[in-house]
Amino acid sequence: MSVFKNIREDITNISGLKTSNEWYDIVKDKFKIEIIDPDGWGTTNFQYSFYEEKIFSYEFIDKLELSTLKFNI
Repeated sequence: MSVFKNIREDITNISGLKTSNEWYDIVKDKFKIEIIDPDGWGTTNFQYSFYEEKIFSYEFIDKLELSTLKFNI
């Protein structure tokens, strides 16, 4: 089973909007992941996109899947 599928199943039940940083805080320790290169958040305004913009869980996972990650940290 893919890590992303596990993350999706775990946080899909959490409703509402959160910043990517808030979503990341929820999953990083449980799934032992570290974002090495946040490609999924684009490069125009990472500060806003990751720390201020409120998104749904599925949007966070889509961005996470496009990023370079380190597993089993």
